[in-house]
This record gives sequence, structure tokens and C-alpha cells, in this order.
Amino acid sequence: MKKLHLYVIKSYLGPLVMTFFIALFVLLMQFLWLYVDDLAGKGLEFSIIMKLLFYASLKLVPMALPLSILLASLMTFGALGEKYELVAVKSIGVSVGKIMRPLMILSVFISIFAFYFSNNILPVVYLKYRVLLWDVQQKKLSINFQEGVFNNSIGKFVIRIGKKEKDGQRVKDILIYDHSQKNKNVGVTRADSGKMMIALNGQELIFILYHGASYQEAVDKKDYPKTHEFRRIRFDMQYKRFDLSDFKLGHTDASVFKNNYQMYDMPLLRSRTDSLIRELDIRERKYMKNMLQVFSYFYATDSLRLAKYGNDTLYIRELFAKAADRQKRKILDVARKKIKIQSADAKNYSETIESKKVFIRKHQAEWHKKITLSVAALILFFVGAPLGAIIRKGGFGYPLVVAVLLFIIYHIISTTAEKSVINGILDANLGMWLASLILLPLGIFLTYIATVDASVMDRDAWNKAFRKIHFFLFRKNLKN
Repeated sequence: MKKLHLYVIKSYLGPLVMTFFIALFVLLMQFLWLYVDDLAGKGLEFSIIMKLLFYASLKLVPMALPLSILLASLMTFGALGEKYELVAVKSIGVSVGKIMRPLMILSVFISIFAFYFSNNILPVVYLKYRVLLWDVQQKKLSINFQEGVFNNSIGKFVIRIGKKEKDGQRVKDILIYDHSQKNKNVGVTRADSGKMMIALNGQELIFILYHGASYQEAVDKKDYPKTHEFRRIRFDMQYKRFDLSDFKLGHTDASVFKNNYQMYDMPLLRSRTDSLIRELDIRERKYMKNMLQVFSYFYATDSLRLAKYGNDTLYIRELFAKAADRQKRKILDVARKKIKIQSADAKNYSETIESKKVFIRKHQAEWHKKITLSVAALILFFVGAPLGAIIRKGGFGYPLVVAVLLFIIYHIISTTAEKSVINGILDANLGMWLASLILLPLGIFLTYIATVDASVMDRDAWNKAFRKIHFFLFRKNLKN
């Protein structure tokens, strides 16, 4: 039995590792396609690109792991059924349930690791990923001077180079416009030839210009609007330095992103959610108290006050009826203005409260997602293993189609339910578990068939059952 279990585990681990990295690669290509504009043309170091891809790969594990488990279990048991190894094992009295037992235990350990990864590792990975991606997105494109093209990527300077030599340093016919003062073109430098290089610290671009002239308007003088003083300086050689700090990859402080709920583990998510709910409750109570004060004051304006008439109290309607027409119009104008102000205030308050509720629901959804990853991996194994024994097909053909279809169904249900939770349509306790609750009965049913009634797993048995149902319906239609 131990040899059989080892054989099944070896047959399962190979497809699991292979399908996991294939799924991760496909998802990573989707990431590259999405952020290709942020990565291309910036002269990023190879180590930076690899680090970003590494963090992105770890971030995509929650999607790749369930798919790989489903596909690997389908392939393993499909191959065992296709080679009639399941039939041989069942002939000596070993049920499919006993064959699945070591993989069940392995799946439990994988689920535990998935929970630990989702709760402890993924928040750290997501933080590093967001910081690095932000730095890459903020980095400017690498300087690429093209002949005869004006380049405005260096601060407030516009540079045009007429011709570049093959060494990439010597240039001819250089034209530099200076927009550094009041965002106006107040300075122009032109040179016949020159040489450009990057400083040793990498923070500056240095131009050595030969045989040229600088033209400058003296906009810094007080009488410039009247005199429009103009300066011209000829030179045989001149140095110009341009700051390149914006072209370097920055190092953003990680604390900027630490308040994102995706960076929290489960205890911190629970604590933060409770704090947000308490803050929302206090805000709602305070707003209702202010509204009551406003409306109680509303009927006691300077234009119309409660008054005593003898021993009787005159109420608002009676006072309004006794007021002059001019005073009535004044009262109604005041009332309209107050209602308009309170209506706008109520609308702003409603939008603020709704945004805070959405933020709370995102925390709740993220808390459940820490667990649903591990549970989904376990459920999809109990769906894929018996289903693979039913279809009795190994390899990447039929199992891949079935696995992808099942995973797409799971992913669509999960994504739709999560959006419903965030929008307040479904409660987080139900919505975040909806996909698992739908697939759980299927997994139980297929596992029960595999464990108890192995004959039902034969495709011929299924075809025979479908023929009986078709014959019953066809005969019923003939009688009618």
C-alpha cells in the first residue's frame, strides 16, 4: 500500500508543479501586457525588472494555485484511469477513496500553507510590489536624443541635436531652449558641435559645447517690460549641466502604502474593521444630533419667532398667517435657502458615509479572502480528482478544457460575489464563500461516487444511464 501511495504522490507532484508554473507564467504575461507602457523605454536595470516580476509572481499565487491543483488532480487520475491502473487497483480490493487518501492529506497541507501564505507572506509581498511598481511608474523615460527632434524630457529645457556621431557622444548643430524662468522661452543656446556625457554620479547630463552663442533676455530686471534688455554671449567652449534626478528610480518610503487594507493580516484586518465601524457609528450619531439642532432652530428665525399673545401661545402657522405678504415672502426665501443648504449637506454626508461603508466592506472581504484561498484549493482537489477518474483522460487535452471551464466558473462566481459584497448587495459572510459553497456539493458528490460506487465512474455506465433517460423521455413523447 505504501508503494501505491508513493506512486500516486509522485504521479501527482509532477503535474502539480508543472501546471502551477505554467499558470503563473500565463498570469505573469497578462501582468506584463497590462503594465508594458510603464516598463518600456525607461532604461530599467535588469535586477529591477526581475525583482518586480518576482513580486508580481508571488502576488498571482492565489489565482495560480487553485487552478494548478484542479488541473493536476484531473491529469493524475485521468492518466491512471486511461492506463487502466485504477481498474487494476480496484480489482485487488482497493477503492478509489484509499488511492486518494495520501493526496487528500497532501492537499490539506497545501491548504494550510496557502492560508499561511495569504495571511503572513502576501501582505509583505504586496507592500514591496506596490512600492516598487510606484517607483517604476514615476520614473521618466530614458533620454533618447534623435536627430532633428526636439526633446523636452529634461526639466524645463528643450534640446535639439542636428546630428549624432556613431560613438553616441559627439554631436553637431545643438540648439537648447531655456524655459526655467517664468515658464517662458527667455534663453537660447546654439553651438556648432559638442560632446555629451553622463556624470559619474549618474545624476547629471553634461554638454560640452564648442563655437556657439547664448542669447538671454534679462527678465530678472525691474525695468524689463520697458527696456526688454537682450544679452548675447559668444563662446569657444561652454559647459552645461542638466539635472537627471527624475530619471533615476526613486525609493518611496514603504509607510506611504502601509495603510492599505491589502497589507494587513487577519488580526489587524479585524481590529481595523471594528475601529472603522465604531468611527462610522459615532459620525452618524453626531450628524443626526446636528440635524435635529438645525431643524429645531429652523423654525425660530429672526423673521418669525414664537410669541406670547396674552395668556395664549401663538404657533408658527398662526404667526405665518398673520404676517404681512412681504414678511411671508422673506420667510419663504429664508426657508428655501436653508432647505437648499441642508439638502446639499445631506447629499455630501450620504456620499461620505457610503464611501466609508464601502471601505469597511473591502476590509471584511479581504479578511475572508485570507481563508477562501486555502478552502478553494481543497475543494477543487475534491472536484478534480474524482472527475479525472470519471473522464479517464490524461495529458493536457481534455483535462485542460474541463479544468479551465471549472476554474472560469469558480472565478466568475467569486469575482461577482466579491463585487456584490463591496457594493453592499451581499453580506461578506455569504458572498465571499458563495463560490466555495456552490462547488462544495459537487466535490462531495464526486468524491462519494469515487469512494463508494466505483462502477459509476465508468464512462460506459454514464452513457448507459443517459441512454435510459433518453429512451424514457422518447417513449413518453410517443405515448402522448
